Amino acid sequence: MNSDNGLLAKRIFQGDEEAFKILYEEFFHALLAIACKYVESEVAKDIVQDTFFKLWTTPHKFSATTDLRFYLYRSVQNQCLNYIRNKKVEDRYRDRVEVVSEDFFYNTVLEEEIFIRLQQAIDELPEKYRKVINLSLEGLSDKEVALRLGISIDAVKQQKKRGKEQLKEKLNHPFLFLLINFL
Repeated sequence: MNSDNGLLAKRIFQGDEEAFKILYEEFFHALLAIACKYVESEVAKDIVQDTFFKLWTTPHKFSATTDLRFYLYRSVQNQCLNYIRNKKVEDRYRDRVEVVSEDFFYNTVLEEEIFIRLQQAIDELPEKYRKVINLSLEGLSDKEVALRLGISIDAVKQQKKRGKEQLKEKLNHPFLFLLINFL
């Protein structure tokens, strides 16, 4: 660093606003050109301004720096590289979140649609089939359904079978067929 820049750096470290303004005007455009090689111009401006801001707000951290010009160039370059690295991580994370969110939304809508269609079809069944199917969907065993409805286990099995057959006739969605088979 030449003696003028050395004196300028010393004045900045002492909090001299005029010296800081001179440094800013002398190096801003050169630092911006370097940053623009790495990132888009708006981000580059932010990085350069952030570098100057750090220098102004914490000059004691840089008082041991022997070449302020080199320090500024290196700081801008490092901040650009950090930005790029963080942006890549953020983009990968955002892409994953978007895929998961889209899948979750699609699956939720699909589940709701399937449930609504199944429930509508069950509601259209004759009452004795509807009761057996609904109790089975609640997780009751054939024996528990028989006890609750006061009918034989064979009657439960027969009504469930006929109810499933009628549901298959009413529904044409493959997931619904699978669900019906689990009854």
